[in-house]
Amino acid sequence: PVLASAHENGCICLWSIQGNLVKELLPFSKYPSVPLTALCTDISTKMLLAGSKEGHIMRWSIASFLEDPENSKNQIKEEACWRAHSTEVVDLFHEEEKNVVVTASIDGSVR
Repeated sequence: PVLASAHENGCICLWSIQGNLVKELLPFSKYPSVPLTALCTDISTKMLLAGSKEGHIMRWSIASFLEDPENSKNQIKEEACWRAHSTEVVDLFHEEEKNVVVTASIDGSVR
């Protein structure tokens, strides 16, 4: 198991339970330095989702990396980045049954 933390500089850190840094991710999208304001995984921990201060959502595939973090072939891949809101994302979650990402913004909108 790993813990994930999102940061104001746009990076995500993955930590071991012992507190050691396992991996540092920088978004590969065209919005790399935007502060990240929300973070979640799907229930099976195959994907990692982050929301930004500017309303963007980024999705990474993390399943193969978590199976064997020492294997350099098991990379974390950014799969998608999209604009969900015009203002800061304050929360998000992956709804498993319908396979959708639900997001909430500081402006009160939910999508």
